[in-house]
Amino acid sequence: MIAIISMQNPIRDTNGVASHIRDLYQEIKSNDIEVNIIHPYNFDYYNSYFTDKILKLFSKLFKLLKWEILFYFKIQLIVFILKNKIQNLPAHVKIINVHDIISLIALYSLNRKFPHSFYTLHANYEPDIEFIQSGYFNKNSYIFKKFQSECKKAYTIPNLTIACVSKHCKNLYEERMNHKFENFNQVIKIIQMGVDLKFNIDENISKQISSIGEYIINVGKVTDIKNQLRLAEIAFEFQKLGIKKNFVLIGEIDKSYYLILKDYLLQHNLDECFYFLGALSRDNAYQWIAHANLNIHTAKMESFGLCIIESMGLGCPTFAFYYPTLQEIFYNFPEAILDSNQNTADIVRKIRLIEDKNMGFRLLADKQRKECISIYPRSKIINHLMEVYTKET
Repeated sequence: MIAIISMQNPIRDTNGVASHIRDLYQEIKSNDIEVNIIHPYNFDYYNSYFTDKILKLFSKLFKLLKWEILFYFKIQLIVFILKNKIQNLPAHVKIINVHDIISLIALYSLNRKFPHSFYTLHANYEPDIEFIQSGYFNKNSYIFKKFQSECKKAYTIPNLTIACVSKHCKNLYEERMNHKFENFNQVIKIIQMGVDLKFNIDENISKQISSIGEYIINVGKVTDIKNQLRLAEIAFEFQKLGIKKNFVLIGEIDKSYYLILKDYLLQHNLDECFYFLGALSRDNAYQWIAHANLNIHTAKMESFGLCIIESMGLGCPTFAFYYPTLQEIFYNFPEAILDSNQNTADIVRKIRLIEDKNMGFRLLADKQRKECISIYPRSKIINHLMEVYTKET
């Protein structure tokens, strides 16, 4: 039996990590292998509603008061819940696959040990660095140093394999682990994400798409790291050229960043061109992506870029601003990489030039789709993962 552990709710959440966990679960199950997902929000031992409310309360209090102790208490609550759930897994569980550092800390704190454990790393940075950058901890505080110590201990779990989702991520992690530990001997492997692009058509979505007409799409949480303000600047540049473009944004919305973005749109008379759809089911998101004229991915950083792979596979011509891992995905079509240091006028000029050369982007879209189908099918990726599971155990 394989147990997949996450601090997120992969049944409810719509981000790339949650989507990957759902895919992993479905593909393993389709191979007649017993598999279970453990997260803090299911009903096995704790009331899901109560847990959800408590964790959200800690998050709200932290945003209001900015006390890092509240964030740390939230982490400890999640560790406590996961620890109890993992401890009570059946005896025949042979493989544990955790998907975040909080779950890894919970696994480390157990009296029970498993034959082999996998930590799938979905980020370019270690979690303690990410938490500092996100403002959850003060790097000089006692609480942060305590959390760092817990993270470091978690990496010493016997028979732990770290699975990175890109070559760039693996290289970074090896460098950091060798710097952090005198004798770091855990196995680090590359296991990329894969996609299954079948989706059900919703007639109501079809009507909404028809009512908007042609549009450019952007997929990802509306937040500073995803940098949708750059998309608004591109829209304004098109407007200056007398070209009206509609933009559809799919993803959860960070309210503070949304207000900044909305202010820019209102100042530049772009408000009516932008459609914020919020988080959607995969079927609905795929339907919107498949009908888009173009996808412009504006994120400043990604560990991989699952939504880029999905867009390519759905036949939507896809551009993205440079980040290191993008070179692995766009190796055969570097023309689709946008330079974040270029001014917006030059970026729009480049997009229009490629459109003219590619029969309305069709040549680019065909190349990207073929590559996605060849390299990133979900079944192929999961088969590789199962080989790693088997070999390491």
